[in-house]
Amino acid sequence: MKSKKEPTFRRVSVDDTETLLSLMREYYAYDHLKFDSRVAYKSLKQLLGNESLGCVWLIEEADYPVGYFVVTFWFSLEFHGKAAFLDELHIGAGYRGRGIGKRALAFAQEYCASQGVRALRVEVEHANIQALNLYNKSGFREHPRHLMTKWLDDSR
Repeated sequence: MKSKKEPTFRRVSVDDTETLLSLMREYYAYDHLKFDSRVAYKSLKQLLGNESLGCVWLIEEADYPVGYFVVTFWFSLEFHGKAAFLDELHIGAGYRGRGIGKRALAFAQEYCASQGVRALRVEVEHANIQALNLYNKSGFREHPRHLMTKWLDDSR
């Protein structure tokens, strides 16, 4: 583990792809998600190539990557216009519990507000109590509906 320093948030560029893929692999393993580096690379390339879809930030301490987060955009009448989804937020194992996630979440919320976003949603694994506590303390509340998914291609 690196020394404790204030985290910084740096927007990901194409040059950061390998670092980000490594962090994504770590996150997907932690959350027991299937990780395919080819599919992840393709999706990441699409996101990085179109700011209207959202953006990705590396979380760094002393220029060392300790995590990342992804914000994507959508539109909702229910949520009064432009909305965002905190698609992924990952802090490396040796860096959790130090307030980095709280700072990253505050940064993401400020960014979204500056982009005219009216609501920010997040999806959390039921068993991830640490993340649930972070989001609850930050003002997120459970929505009284089930979040459901239907895949429209075979990339899964």
